[in-house]
Formats: sequence, structure tokens, C-alpha cells
Amino acid sequence: MMWYRLFTGLLILSLLAGCGDSPEKRMQRAKLALQNQKPNVALEEVEHVLKKDRDNTEAMLLQARAQTRLRYLDQARNTLEQLLIKKPDDMDVRKAVIEWAYSQMTAALTQSNFTTEQQEQHKFDRALEFGEQQLDWL
Repeated sequence: MMWYRLFTGLLILSLLAGCGDSPEKRMQRAKLALQNQKPNVALEEVEHVLKKDRDNTEAMLLQARAQTRLRYLDQARNTLEQLLIKKPDDMDVRKAVIEWAYSQMTAALTQSNFTTEQQEQHKFDRALEFGEQQLDWL
């Protein structure tokens, strides 16, 4: 009997805890987190949304922006490439790609070995090309 009450209580608590975590609320928290310079919180929130809805392009866009701000630049590029396939004419996606390209080029240029390391130069060139593609689209 005691185990039954304990189990029931834990079940109710877990259901109540999940009530406030609708995808809409998580998306709102992610947007606020990005606005408040907390990309790690934003990324955590959108990852929960994307677990339930992998095709949520709004969540993917927030994910890419959070990844870019956290300097997870390879992951951000992958997310942005997926978004470009799903929404090739979306201005917000195109702006996010330009933001990514700027971050990637800045990261490459600030490496002390930029002039001697071909890998850093290659990252810069790839980012420049990806960014130029967006300008051509505009």
C-alpha cells in the first residue's frame, strides 16, 4: 500500500512537472535566453522541442543561432544547411547564415596560426564562400 502511494505521488509530480514544458513555452524561453545572451539555455530548450518535432524549422533556426553564439560552428553550419533545404527563401535563415559566416571568419582570423595553418585558412575560405552565396541570393 505504501509503495502504491509513493508511486502514485511520483507519477503525479512528474506529470505536473511536465505540464509547463510545452513546446511553445520552451520556444519562448529559448528566444528570451538568446535575447539575454544565454545561448546555452536557448540551445537546451530548443533541443527538447526538436526531440518531439525534428522538422520544427523555427526551433532549428534558434538552435543554429545558439550554436553560432556558443562557437559550435560546425554544428551550426550543419543546422543551417538543413534549414536552407527546408526553407531556401526564408530571409531569417539567410541572415543566420551570414551571421554564422561572420563568426566563422572572425574565429579563423583571431587564431594566432591563421597565416601559417592551412586548416584555419580553409575554414575562413569556406565561411566566405557560404556567406557570399547568401549575398548572391539577396
